[in-house]
Amino acid sequence: MQPTTVEFEVPTDVVEALEAGRDVEAEIRFAAATHLYHAGRISMGVAARMAGIGRVAYLEELGRRRLSVIAVDIDDLRDELGSAY
Repeated sequence: MQPTTVEFEVPTDVVEALEAGRDVEAEIRFAAATHLYHAGRISMGVAARMAGIGRVAYLEELGRRRLSVIAVDIDDLRDELGSAY
């Protein structure tokens, strides 16, 4: 499957806030991938590819940023726990 290129404008103040020694495009790709992963819309492997890094590097980066490595829907978790008893 061919990737799709998406272009959009980012306000200057956002770019300035992100530019603390980081690649702005990579930062936005990581943020979008992580949002979709945590929302349960994509798998961790897809999120890593979207972020442009390997799965292990993605996991390490989540940990470095103190973000949850496991995307859990609280309602699904309650259902699972409720059916276990």
